[in-house]
Amino acid sequence: MTRTRNDVALEAAGLLLGNLAVKLPAAIATLKRELDIIDGYPSTTLGDGMSRSTADLTSVERAADARWRMSGNLDDLRDMATTIVELINTMATMTDRALGTRAPAAEVARCRDAQAGRDGALDWGDATCEELPTKAALCSACYQRERRWRIGAGLAERDTVPAA
Repeated sequence: MTRTRNDVALEAAGLLLGNLAVKLPAAIATLKRELDIIDGYPSTTLGDGMSRSTADLTSVERAADARWRMSGNLDDLRDMATTIVELINTMATMTDRALGTRAPAAEVARCRDAQAGRDGALDWGDATCEELPTKAALCSACYQRERRWRIGAGLAERDTVPAA
């Protein structure tokens, strides 16, 4: 079987998602709490002859602006979380499909096809190996198993021809 490495970027994304899974509910709760607090009325009255400039927002306008920003942030966070989950599910489905993909058997030689008739194939071989041949018409793992078997049996190494 071919050895593969973990995708470092996806591992980092998993760590970030784990962190977000903890922080997102707190952020949503904070936004909801703050939205409940904003009512648009000042907590104190203006004193000592202070007047408002026409360029400044009134307390109601400031509250409405803050509600608009917080509501937008709340909706954006929920939408992003939903989108991330949908993307992960789609990627998982596509990955599963790719793992199950095989070229038609009649068109592509497989490692198991070259094991028949080879010395000691019952000892070292895997009759169900679906890997693509890489060396001497075998996959890397089966080639190494045959090579070790031949050395253990006192036989010379097989002449190798690169796979086509």
